[in-house]
Amino acid sequence: MENTFIDRDLLGEVVDRLIEQKYPREPAIKQTELRERTIAHLDDYLTDAIFDALPEERLEALNTMIINDELTSPEILTDFYKQAGLDLPTIIKQATDNFTQEFLGDTK
Repeated sequence: MENTFIDRDLLGEVVDRLIEQKYPREPAIKQTELRERTIAHLDDYLTDAIFDALPEERLEALNTMIINDELTSPEILTDFYKQAGLDLPTIIKQATDNFTQEFLGDTK
């Protein structure tokens, strides 16, 4: 998703560990392709978890900010989440744990 400012490098580190656990013998090229898809999926997964935690009126306000291109820095979004009362570290940890369980639980 756009405008969420989730650190792609951090997502990459998480995904690299998951791929190494689940597909340790796959060729590097296949792991690279899987990495990009999985980073995008994890990014969407985390964004969905954050958006799901927002009350409806705050979600509408965020949507308006996105439409009006008002999210020009990570700080603006972080402040918005804080004002909405979200505990981002907890939400992100829970979502990452759930994603990890789903990813590793998939059949190879």
